[in-house]
Order: sequence, then structure tokens, then C-alpha cells
Amino acid sequence: MVAVEVRLTNQGSEEVKAIKLTGSKLPSGVQLASFNEIALLAPNGSSMQTIGLNLNDSTQPVNLEVCTAERQFAVTLKAPVGELVAPKPLQETAFNEAQAKLRGMNETSSAATLRNPLQGQEFAKAVVRIVNLIQVPSSESQTFKFSGQTVSGQSAVLVACKVNANQVQLTVNCDKLVIGSMLAKELKEALERL
Repeated sequence: MVAVEVRLTNQGSEEVKAIKLTGSKLPSGVQLASFNEIALLAPNGSSMQTIGLNLNDSTQPVNLEVCTAERQFAVTLKAPVGELVAPKPLQETAFNEAQAKLRGMNETSSAATLRNPLQGQEFAKAVVRIVNLIQVPSSESQTFKFSGQTVSGQSAVLVACKVNANQVQLTVNCDKLVIGSMLAKELKEALERL
């Protein structure tokens, strides 16, 4: 389960009472741990709450309802694919072995062109800001490796980036095909915006 901070703001001129968050129509396997009911939220008042959300490694949006004493509001939450993974430290040999097992349909490759070339750890830090992974030591010059796992199913997520000036060859390996392909696309687009 992942913690998500939610800010509720009353932009009206009257108090809002009995505020709660529900997920009455959650997809199979998705779980919600909501916050305790907020008794009262004054006009122009805000309240920060934390919810727990297990998306079951799904890339689909989740529909929730914010309910008050008088009304209901539909809310849709969609997590960036990079947040559906968590860092998992690996040594290079373990990374290479896992990557060899996740070839074929479990591999997505893409090329990205950086606006401004990033050197060494600048590039590694940029990738980690985009995707919740950890850098793996690499013996190959200008090849950056990152590892993690999906939050729910704990499936391996491996990313290898070969950098040549402003050209990056991305390889994502994951047995969750949708997560792997969406992660490659998200990473490529984010790198090209740097």
C-alpha cells in the first residue's frame, strides 16, 4: 500500500460537514485505506489527509468519492507509472542475470534525444527523479542501470540507459508488460523534456 497525501480545501462560503473518502466501486484487487471522517471544514479552510492506496500494479485510474453531509463528488486518481515501482538494490551481476531472464516480450526498447546532454551522475539523478528506482553499479562506460520492483506484486523492474552525447538508448525489462511499455514511454518523454 502506498501513502498518498490529499489536500481538501473548502472554497465555498459555508462550512462543509462530515467529509469522508470512499471507494465503493474499486476494481478487483485495488484497496483503499481512507482517512477518518472530518467533522467540519470552515470556509477557505484546508485539511491535509493521508490515504493508503494499493493499486495492485494497475495502470488504470481509480474512481473514488468525496462525500459530505449534503453532497458527493467524483474523484479520479491516476498514478504515474514511475510511482508504481519501488527501489530494490541489486549488484550488477544480479541485474544482468535478471535482465537476461526478462528478454523478448518482457523487454521494451526506445530511443530518446536529450535537449541538453547530461553527464554522469547528473543523468542518473534525472532518471531517479522520473522513476522511483535505484542506480545499480555498472562496469560499462556510459551505461546506467537502475532496478526496482512493482509495489504490489514485487515484479522486477530493470532499466538500462546507454548514453552517447545527447542520444539515449533505453531498455526496460519487466514481466508486467503494460508497466514495462508505459514506463519506457514515460521515461523517454520525461528525458526529452530535460
